[in-house]
Amino acid sequence: MKTIGRALTNWNSRGFPLPLLVILLALMIRLPLYHTPYWRTDDTGEYLNVARNLALGRGLTQSVKFRLFQTDPVITSALKGRPVATAIALSFLLRIKNDAYFLQLGYLLLNALNAGLVYLLCRSFFSAKLSFFGGLLAAFNPNMFVNSRLILSEPLLIFWVLIAMVVFFRMREQAGKYFILGILAGLAYLTRLEGLFILPAFGWSLKRKPRYLFLLFLGFLLTALPFFYLNFRLNGNPLFTYNEIYFRVRSLQEALGGGFERPIPAIAEFVRQNYLWIISRLGINLINHLNSFMTFGYFGPLIFFVLYGFRRWQKFSPLLIFSFLTLGLYTLLWAAIFERERHFIVIYLLLLPLVLQFLKEFSRWPLPSVVSVLTLSVYLVLDIHRIFWARNTEPQIDIWNRLEKQEVYRWIDKHTAPSAIFATTNALQFNIFVDRPAILVPDNLSKDNFVRFIREYRVKYFLCEREKGYGFFRDRGRLVADFAGARIYCVSDCD
Repeated sequence: MKTIGRALTNWNSRGFPLPLLVILLALMIRLPLYHTPYWRTDDTGEYLNVARNLALGRGLTQSVKFRLFQTDPVITSALKGRPVATAIALSFLLRIKNDAYFLQLGYLLLNALNAGLVYLLCRSFFSAKLSFFGGLLAAFNPNMFVNSRLILSEPLLIFWVLIAMVVFFRMREQAGKYFILGILAGLAYLTRLEGLFILPAFGWSLKRKPRYLFLLFLGFLLTALPFFYLNFRLNGNPLFTYNEIYFRVRSLQEALGGGFERPIPAIAEFVRQNYLWIISRLGINLINHLNSFMTFGYFGPLIFFVLYGFRRWQKFSPLLIFSFLTLGLYTLLWAAIFERERHFIVIYLLLLPLVLQFLKEFSRWPLPSVVSVLTLSVYLVLDIHRIFWARNTEPQIDIWNRLEKQEVYRWIDKHTAPSAIFATTNALQFNIFVDRPAILVPDNLSKDNFVRFIREYRVKYFLCEREKGYGFFRDRGRLVADFAGARIYCVSDCD
């Protein structure tokens, strides 16, 4: 470790910044992930849909509907869906090159930049050598690594949060500092709901500085005010968020596949009817969340270093407040399906300084250094495995990108109007590949409400997978295209 430390000191003294070295190493290991399948969540489909509409001049709209318990039309305002900052950022990249893989390349670079920001954050407390090791833990962490290729909101949230933490710890005390932090909090909030936790994370240390606290909230309000205003105009509530669905239903699947006209109880009513189940669910959530940090996807044996670092909680209070509030939010989401390998990356990165605190205090002991290097080695092994998986295995199971699917997409592009609405069993995946409005076919749609479904949502075509049912579409619609893997039926206003 001493030899490595001297090498890093020499490297830094020659004018090559260590943060740049962290970024380059992070980017180099991520480049093999370029042009690998990226559509693995519904989030990606929504962000790409809104970003494409923005880039093509259609305004802040979404044209894909998969939440059937809402009565909004297929083509509606994007404010009905997820926070808009991610889609807006993606739309700028799509204006440069209208290719989702170009977005993926941008995300690989963004995640590498985030590793460099971790170095700068750690440098606020520790030596260049320890900070470089913290940057490496971020650069090679398996969860952060494999999620670099996915077009999601978490990397952008992490970017805003890390910049805010670096500004807080490294910028000298002045009024402008806290106004900037308020702006960053607003940008983080418009990216993901948990970005709001930047305010209490910094507000705690400003409880005796009301002027700075005022500037913090002023910066936030000025940044988020347009969003609040539009939300009030459209939804009747400036604080409207689609995340309320996670407090109403027992599972995300029940919400997404619940069907046409399925009633969803209000939050208070649902809590009253299911409070015992909710309590047990919250306990299970918390246990599973904490267990995830003990795997090699996150800290592994380094979790003991983190626990020791809590002794210095005052030193790291903004990091800990943001982390605990985020963990608490995800514990309360009793109806969500969690993807802990990406939802908790921001917590992992913010707790890395606690790992370095332990290494600093026990630097004379060889065991902590050995454990740390071994953990980093396991990270690298897992990263290499995931590169092979992403390049060789996932393309084989990516059914939406097979050659027979491409034939269907080409026919749709050539023979259907851009505004024609398609009903399909996977509207989000369909819309990724075909620039057509789409709606999810309800799993409980019967012949009795078939006509109403078509009329209410103005569906023109139904993309029927051969292995699926939905015989009434075939009975009432007119077959207009027949492929090896799918059929397309015209179900309204057929020429």
